[in-house]
Amino acid sequence: MILSHKTRVSLAASLATGLLLAILFATVYFFARQSALNQTESELIGAMNALTGDSKELEINEFDESHPEMSFAVFQPNGNLALQHGRIRFKPVVGFQFVNDILEYGIVRKSQTVVVGTNWREISHGFKRLRLVFALLWAPLTFIVGLITWLTARSVFKPLARLTEQASAISGSKLTDRLIISDRAEFGELAQDLNRMLDRIEETVQREDQFASDAAHELRPPLAILRTRIETTLLRSRTSEEYVASHEFLLIELERLTRIVEALLRSTRAPVPVADPIDLEPCVLQAIARWQDSFVKSGVFLQVGHESCLVAMTPEEIAIVVDNLLDNALRFSNDGDTVKVKLHQDGTTGILSVCDEGPGIPSELGAKIFERFVRSGDDRNRSSGGAGIGLSVCHKVLSSRGGSIAIRDHSPKGACLECRIPLCTNQTTPI
Repeated sequence: MILSHKTRVSLAASLATGLLLAILFATVYFFARQSALNQTESELIGAMNALTGDSKELEINEFDESHPEMSFAVFQPNGNLALQHGRIRFKPVVGFQFVNDILEYGIVRKSQTVVVGTNWREISHGFKRLRLVFALLWAPLTFIVGLITWLTARSVFKPLARLTEQASAISGSKLTDRLIISDRAEFGELAQDLNRMLDRIEETVQREDQFASDAAHELRPPLAILRTRIETTLLRSRTSEEYVASHEFLLIELERLTRIVEALLRSTRAPVPVADPIDLEPCVLQAIARWQDSFVKSGVFLQVGHESCLVAMTPEEIAIVVDNLLDNALRFSNDGDTVKVKLHQDGTTGILSVCDEGPGIPSELGAKIFERFVRSGDDRNRSSGGAGIGLSVCHKVLSSRGGSIAIRDHSPKGACLECRIPLCTNQTTPI
């Protein structure tokens, strides 16, 4: 059986209180008894002085007047009783002696032994009653202290109990909840530490969810390209050379898929690995070539303008950005529309823009369009399979390399997304 903390504290307090009370009561009892005994001995000495005095004869009258409750006896040198006064029967003793609740005090006077004494029985009964009172007080006092300690411990541990209830209510689907506590004592610090731990757990779960979403989103375009290429290849019979070329293309796409997965894995880590300078132009053209079949199949024209731009990014990161922009433009374009891709330099910045002739992006969304799961409208995204992730991935990749993505004014219709990436020179350290 496992006892709770408040029960263990209460038991410990009860045991300590019981032990202290036992020591206290015993000390009081023995001190009071010894004090009463000393006082009685002093009274016996006073009674002996009143009886013997300085005269040759015993002063019995003075003894009776000053100590009527006491008795005395006189014994001959041979031990025979010479005189008995009072109800107590004595034996010849010298000094103090305590026998059968009788306290005696004797001295030798003129070869005779004089003994005075008093009955201790009433005083003894009083001390027995005192022992009984102490025994009756010990149990309830110990219980009261234990009860008070238990109530105090319950009050002290009540915030911890509330924390336990709150923690039990927090589940995997409610990681945004936090522990709330009114006091700022030890349990307040505990709650803050637990909340910080929940923050880290939530951040980890969000990072894992984001990775899963990003991975699913980023793998969809390459898989679509692979499917389109395979379907195109199977439309008619082809020569072995054409099949080899098709398989080589598929192998290249599979290798790119592997690199995309590695790039997504790296994006979940901090800090972002350093990238060597690379020319954007061939990477953009390769991406456009991969999407060419999809654009032709959809009846959408591609208009490309490009020039060399040296930036500090990895080919996989460039592919992620370009694939998302082209996929976004293709999904929102109609048969006969034109998508314009332009890559050029502007001072120390490389600019990549992709403009379509689709329904466009509402101006009220602004920069929110680059947040996760934000859609510009039901017709623009849901019907076309969008999840509101692609532009947020682009924003994340570009911002990790010191770049940015924004909506550029585009007339008369459609959307134009512009990526700005710092250029690298021979004197510039890659970002």
